[in-house]
Amino acid sequence: MANWAEFIGQATQTLGLSEGTAKAATGGILKLIQNKASSDDFAKIKESIPGIDSLLQSAPSGENTGGLSGLLSKITSAFGGSGSSALGLAGMLGQSGLSSEKIAPFVSQLLGFLKTNAGENLVSKLLSSIPDLKKFAG
Repeated sequence: MANWAEFIGQATQTLGLSEGTAKAATGGILKLIQNKASSDDFAKIKESIPGIDSLLQSAPSGENTGGLSGLLSKITSAFGGSGSSALGLAGMLGQSGLSSEKIAPFVSQLLGFLKTNAGENLVSKLLSSIPDLKKFAG
């Protein structure tokens, strides 16, 4: 059975990310899934891939108001958006330390990991619940 440490290792190796960045970005996306998907779907992820709780704690808090990620957060808020919008998602991933050119490969890799370990049907349901996530998957 795969675990989240395995994904973090893959992301750091294939994308050249620091472990902290990979954990924060993964935690941020998982928190978005937790907030936007059904509780049953999120429970299936937790059952399929152990170690999710520590990653959720690694998610960016959204309190960073500086730089590009802060600007994106302010713009998103000004237009009534939230972390579920593409702009909000980009801002959150920026706060995690993920550079803009690595967002799409990271999201694709994470979705691939979820498909392999939690099932393709579940990932399809998640993408239906969170269409902005699909925009970054390429």
